[in-house]
Amino acid sequence: MACELALASGHRRALPRLAAESVLLPTFEGRSQPRNVAGHVDWRLCGRLARLIRDGRFVGRPSEVLLTPSQGRIGAARLFLFGLGRPAAPKEPHIRERLREGLEVMADAGADQVAIGFPAAPSFLAEAEDAVDADLALQVIDVLGPLADRFRRLVFLQSEGGLQPHLETLRRFAHDRGVPWPTT
Repeated sequence: MACELALASGHRRALPRLAAESVLLPTFEGRSQPRNVAGHVDWRLCGRLARLIRDGRFVGRPSEVLLTPSQGRIGAARLFLFGLGRPAAPKEPHIRERLREGLEVMADAGADQVAIGFPAAPSFLAEAEDAVDADLALQVIDVLGPLADRFRRLVFLQSEGGLQPHLETLRRFAHDRGVPWPTT
C-alpha cells in the first residue's frame, strides 16, 4: 500500500467534510488556547480541547497522547492530541522525533487515513507562521519514510491557505522520497 499525500482546508467550515478517519494535532506545551487548525477543531467541538488543556488533562508534554472522539462534529471520528514539548523551531531534532512518534501512534492505532493539523508557531517565530507550517510538513514527509506503507492517505490541514504557497516544494520533496502526491 502506498501512502498518498494531500492538502486540505483545516478551517472550521471545511472540517465537517474532512476525508480522514483520524486527526493528529501536535501541540506545544504551555499553550492554553488551541490556535491554528487546532483552534478550528476546538471551535467545532464547542471548546472541548481548550477545556482539556485548562483542566490539565492534556499539557503537551513530550510524547503525551490524548485520544478523544469527535462526536460527528468533524469528518474524522477520532482526534489525537500529541505533545511536542516546549515550543521550538520545526527543525529542532526533538520536534522531528516527536512528529515521527506521532505518526507511529497513528499507525499503531490502525489509522490509515490521517489528517494532521500543525500547531501555531511558537511566539518567537509567529511572524513566519506559514513558513513554520511548511517546515513541519517537510519534517513529517521526511520521517514518514519507513512508516509510509502503514498509511493509505496523509492529509496536511492548512489554516487560511498557509501551505498553498509551498505546495510545489512539498510535492517535490515527497517525490524525492518516493511518496506520491497527485497534482489534481
